[in-house]
Amino acid sequence: MSDCIRVSEVEVDGCPRDTGPFLIETTEKIYVFASERLQLEDWTHKLCEIAFP
Repeated sequence: MSDCIRVSEVEVDGCPRDTGPFLIETTEKIYVFASERLQLEDWTHKLCEIAFP
């Protein structure tokens, strides 16, 4: 995750019910993931800890 620029929640159409989308932006690509809505903040927080120590 050394080339990570940003981790953030995003609005995306077509996400499965009860999930929340978020993205990881690197210097070369943007990846969009979805997690259970109740775990979304945990996912983004942990990824930020890893990417931006």
